[in-house]
Amino acid sequence: MGVMSFREVANRHKNYNINTTGVRTFKKELNFEDIEYIDLTLGNKCNLACRMCTPTSSSLLAKQQKDMGIWQGDVDIDHSDTDKEKILELFRKAVNLKNIYMLGGEPLINPMHFEILDLLIETGQSKNIEIFFNTNLQVNKISSYYDRWEKFARVRIQASIDGSGDCYEYIRYPGKWDKLYKNYKELSKIIDDKKFFFSVSPVLQNINAHNMFDLVNEMRYTNGRETGFFFIPISGPNQLNLVPKRVLERAMNNMYKLPNTQAIPRTDILRQLSAAHKKEINVDELKHLFNITKGYDKFRKQNLFEMAPHFEELADEYGIEKW
Repeated sequence: MGVMSFREVANRHKNYNINTTGVRTFKKELNFEDIEYIDLTLGNKCNLACRMCTPTSSSLLAKQQKDMGIWQGDVDIDHSDTDKEKILELFRKAVNLKNIYMLGGEPLINPMHFEILDLLIETGQSKNIEIFFNTNLQVNKISSYYDRWEKFARVRIQASIDGSGDCYEYIRYPGKWDKLYKNYKELSKIIDDKKFFFSVSPVLQNINAHNMFDLVNEMRYTNGRETGFFFIPISGPNQLNLVPKRVLERAMNNMYKLPNTQAIPRTDILRQLSAAHKKEINVDELKHLFNITKGYDKFRKQNLFEMAPHFEELADEYGIEKW
């Protein structure tokens, strides 16, 4: 699609020192002191069960899928105590560490997130380190994290938000839009683009294409600064093309109303929407989508056709029973 992945974006970032000019010195063996960047998945502990997620990335989704009889794996995926000690030792010895990227699950509810931050604060390393993490902002009191974050050189907060209002609550069950927005407004008070940075990373998919323009407008500015957006391409059943063509056309028309800036990469989202518009609907994939969606809807007491009535058109066109 011509859209840059997170890896490509990171490789171009000056802090990661990968594409710098001049001669680079490569070593056959690395010491702990050579480590400048650590990317760590904390586990799958999560308080949401998002529709496009997987059980290995969400403990709540794993539990729900197990209750629905469609997941046989572990519900809780975590590092062993031995591995945790090794990881903490790695952070302790990486005295020249500059950047940390933490993933989950939901990092802000994982105890290991606090253990790592507290260790780095205690050793004094934190003042030289930038922390970067994804969060769903469905925590009870976002301000309770500020005391720890203040001890770090920079803090980059990327919020995983896939829609606004009813669309958000349908995708990111059992998350509540009002709770997220309250945390967002509270968080926005400290965003200064010097020490604290904020961005939004929606997963662009068929069940939020109609709502993406509303989401961008809802969060376009954070504390008077343009909010950065990174539109993630979908993989799995909720393919972007499995929606009436007119919905994609309207989404593209709306996106043209937005400025194409560094913060809002309009070109990226238009490429994804355009590629989906050109792709024909595969009937088997569509039936698979409706089958999975129906299962989640019944389990969660939600309804696709109430959230996005345009899906009735596809059900009628392809002879799929509605619920």
